Amino acid sequence: MRLMFSILFAVLLTITGCGANNEAVEDPVQDPAQEETPADTQDDVEEGVEEPYVTIVLSQDDQENVVSENTVSFEEGQTLMDVMQEHYEITTAYEGAFISGINGIESDDETSSYWLYTINGEEALVGANEYELEHEDMIHFHYASLE
Repeated sequence: MRLMFSILFAVLLTITGCGANNEAVEDPVQDPAQEETPADTQDDVEEGVEEPYVTIVLSQDDQENVVSENTVSFEEGQTLMDVMQEHYEITTAYEGAFISGINGIESDDETSSYWLYTINGEEALVGANEYELEHEDMIHFHYASLE
């Protein structure tokens, strides 16, 4: 009988966990504001990223006679023509390929006066509709006579 009692006692200890605290262990409560989701991680990465921008200068007669200078943001893939249409009153020529007028100042064939532009100090070799903007470009439109 004593053997039976010892076996029963051993089984009970095993079942009850040898007197261990059997309270349910809960995961620690985490403050939802501190939870990091993939979207939060992406925001942290983008926080330091600067929105792409270009500076557009308009000048007349001599290039030092600046009429306006604006820094504008743009979306990747936009052309110079896209940004000019968004921020200036422009007219175009050659089926929309070239800018012939900006803010009421139009090209004039009689005086051979036209809008020419440079990109980062280099003469532009394509029309404004073909040039895809790059971050921190300096675009300088200069209205002058070619005579």
